Amino acid sequence: MAIREEGSNIVIDSSIAGSLFPKTEKEIIFPVLIDASKAKDGIQIEGSIYGRSIEMRGQIYVEGPVVSRGDTKLSPANQGIRLFSGITVNGVLNGLSSYKDNEQSLLNGMDKSSILIRGDIAVNQNLFLSNAIVFGSIRAVNCKLVNCIVLGTVLAQESLTISMSSIGGYSAR
Repeated sequence: MAIREEGSNIVIDSSIAGSLFPKTEKEIIFPVLIDASKAKDGIQIEGSIYGRSIEMRGQIYVEGPVVSRGDTKLSPANQGIRLFSGITVNGVLNGLSSYKDNEQSLLNGMDKSSILIRGDIAVNQNLFLSNAIVFGSIRAVNCKLVNCIVLGTVLAQESLTISMSSIGGYSAR
C-alpha cells in the first residue's frame, strides 16, 4: 500500500499517481514521511504534496508543488530528490546532502546534485541547502547555501551565508 498511517505519521513508501492531501481532519495534524530508502527505482508522486511537516528520504520525484505548514527535511542519501514545481515551507527547510567526496557532489557535474528544485522556494524561517540546484528564486529569513547553484535571486531578510555556491543575484542585510 502506498499511503498508510504509522503511529501519528502518514508514511508513503511507493509511487502515487496523484496528489497527497489530507482526507480527514485527523490527517491535517500528522507529519508526512516519504521514505524511498527501500524502493528500488525511487518514488514518483505525479501531483502535489501538502502536509503539516514533510520529510523526504531517498530518491524522490514530485511533479507538483510541495507545501508544508511546518518544517521540511530533504534527505537524499546518495540518490536525488527532484521537485519539479517549487516548494513553500512555513517553518524550516533543511536540505542536507550526505556526499562524502567530490565524486558524489555537484563539483563533479550537474547530474551529481543531490537536490534539484525547478521553481521558487519560499521559506518563512531558516533555509539550509547543500549540493543542490535551484531553477528559480529563494526567499527566506535566514539562508545558508553550501555547494549550490541558484539560477535566480536569493532574498534573505536577515542573514545570507554562501559557501562554494553560485547565485544569480541576492538581497540581504
